[in-house]
Amino acid sequence: MEKETKIYGIRAIIEAIEAQNTIDKVFLQKGLKGALFSELESLLRKNHINTSYVPIEKLNRLTPYNHQGAVAQISPVPFYEIETLINTVKASKSHPFFLLLDQVNDVRNFGAIIRTAECTGVDGIIIQNRGSAPINGDTIKTSAVVFSKMETSKMEVLSGWLELMTLLLHLLLLKLMETHTIPQMLHLLEMRSMSTQAKKLKLFREVPTR
Repeated sequence: MEKETKIYGIRAIIEAIEAQNTIDKVFLQKGLKGALFSELESLLRKNHINTSYVPIEKLNRLTPYNHQGAVAQISPVPFYEIETLINTVKASKSHPFFLLLDQVNDVRNFGAIIRTAECTGVDGIIIQNRGSAPINGDTIKTSAVVFSKMETSKMEVLSGWLELMTLLLHLLLLKLMETHTIPQMLHLLEMRSMSTQAKKLKLFREVPTR
């Protein structure tokens, strides 16, 4: 697996954004000014692209070429809008299974989690735009190339979405309580859990051994 592609130079990164290339993160030189630099910053904010302001020494380590104070990492996997991800999976799965990852910032741990997620039947990954591990060649390699086949979405603020999902779950439970007793609800959850465990066992059995 090749390492992630890097783009360097302010104009080159602007053109990559306008061409809708999947950019994972952009590193900008601290204190840099100028009209073209401001245009790049505006585009990054508009497209919700993860950005980090770093010393010039960091940029020099990322690339030996003339970077003009800006280096971008191109993701090896595409990202989908959250609505597109959910609708795409729902179209093919009656009971979609999504994994939400918040603040997982170690690349190897990230890849290992993705590999396990695929074995347990996860249909899509939702990660936070900021604070997550970079999606690069090491991530793909650690995940045993599974990540390159997994639908993924990035969200600007994952915590708010989690709070919404928790509220919806509470409302669902209240609705169930109108027609089900607590023992009946526990029975439904138990049957659902047993069905999920059976699917996991089948998936693990189908994983080829080496």
